[in-house]
Amino acid sequence: TKATPSVKAELFNSTVLPVLLYGCETWNTTLAEENKLATTQRATERRMVGVSRLQHIANEDCSGVKDFIEEICKRKQRWAGHVARMKDNRWTKRIVEWYPRDVK
Repeated sequence: TKATPSVKAELFNSTVLPVLLYGCETWNTTLAEENKLATTQRATERRMVGVSRLQHIANEDCSGVKDFIEEICKRKQRWAGHVARMKDNRWTKRIVEWYPRDVK
């Protein structure tokens, strides 16, 4: 039996997406990198559903996969909230707020 596109999307969101975005809270992505991620996502969605680019079907109509860039932004905001609420003596907070000295 073949899985429906919604089952494939749910499977992708629960297994593949966490692996691809592991540690993204600390990534410093450029616009070029975000474009590459978006291209990879669209290609993966089309392959997963079995839709060719030649069929001229919009990506939004292909699947229900979470958007990579939106998910990265959500995770970064959630991580920033965790760090902001940490006590000042925690190493994570110290490292995030650390600035190197201007000593030469």
